[in-house]
Amino acid sequence: METLTSLLAEVGRTYVPVMLANARALDAGADEVEAEVDGEPWVQRPFPYQAKCLQWVRQEYVRLDGADRQFVDRLLAGTGCEALF
Repeated sequence: METLTSLLAEVGRTYVPVMLANARALDAGADEVEAEVDGEPWVQRPFPYQAKCLQWVRQEYVRLDGADRQFVDRLLAGTGCEALF
């Protein structure tokens, strides 16, 4: 479980901020995504497929039953990935 938690923490630290910033940029019609990763600026063009992936992940999370959602919430707690929901 420690390995999975470490992997999720890496995703939460490096990918989640970009994924969320990308969704905000697309919602705002912005030409640029701006995020911070490891204390450094990250800039890219908005990526619509990435926003679709975020939408799909959120849809699947909502579909989880109570026990499964509690398990996922415990697994994600403190990793940064919980910010997706």
